[in-house]
Amino acid sequence: MHYAHSLDDASEEFWEPLIDHLTEVGDETARRASKFGWSEFGNVAGLLHDLGKYKPAFQDYIRKKPVKPEDKVHSTAGALFAIEKFGWPGKFIAHIIAGHHAGLRDGLLATDGRLARDQGDLEIALHGHASGDDGFELPGAQPSPSVDFKGDLPTGQPSGFQSAFLTRMLFSCLVDADYICTERFAPSRGRGSKQVLR
Repeated sequence: MHYAHSLDDASEEFWEPLIDHLTEVGDETARRASKFGWSEFGNVAGLLHDLGKYKPAFQDYIRKKPVKPEDKVHSTAGALFAIEKFGWPGKFIAHIIAGHHAGLRDGLLATDGRLARDQGDLEIALHGHASGDDGFELPGAQPSPSVDFKGDLPTGQPSGFQSAFLTRMLFSCLVDADYICTERFAPSRGRGSKQVLR
């Protein structure tokens, strides 16, 4: 079983299965993004945001086994998957996934950027996903907006201010959904809590 979150002083039967967290965050992000016509983008971002938690080393970390600091990183794999699978829509999704804990960053897609350095994360996460049998299906269809922004580029994608604005809107949807879904699983996560959530 792959888990999204563990709880101190609780056995694994009470931990949150990764498939449950990914599905719930996908639904919640889509609901928020539907307000501006980008629910499909929101759903894909939510489904992929913690894909890196399928890495065996992350599952070791969640079980309190010693791991290297880089093994705790779990947002890179989903960002890489989005870029490889979805073309220009994947770039929107990659930015918000990669930044859902650390914030949006310039240069993410540069040849010397974070995603280039962590290229191996995707292969490891996909291998971990394939090794389990939790029923989680990776998104297959390229997301499309239900609102046409009629971008200036030949692809029809948003350009300029629209791109920057939409990235921030989607980012906000994902971060809010992730936090709210995690808090539903562990209400005691709030400030001042002694509950440890990985």
